[in-house]
Amino acid sequence: VDAARAAFVALVERFGEDRVGPYRMAMAAARLGDAAAAFAWLDRAAAARDFNFVCTAVDPTFDVLRDDPRWLSLLARHRLPRIDPRTGERG
Repeated sequence: VDAARAAFVALVERFGEDRVGPYRMAMAAARLGDAAAAFAWLDRAAAARDFNFVCTAVDPTFDVLRDDPRWLSLLARHRLPRIDPRTGERG
């Protein structure tokens, strides 16, 4: 985990230089269990109109965020549908 965090910090330092978009940064933060960073990067992805952002509601990478109260707020702020990724049903 320490090596993964170090790699993430290095990626953050190089953000913008290596064509790593904010959505991928959010994915990396979520995988590391850093919810605050993941939400911040998702907001940046929306602001940057990162084309991957439209997948946020169903991307299994963000399953770890779905029980966080900020999840529904994020979806509402960015007008993303509430979809259960397991069933595909809107909620």
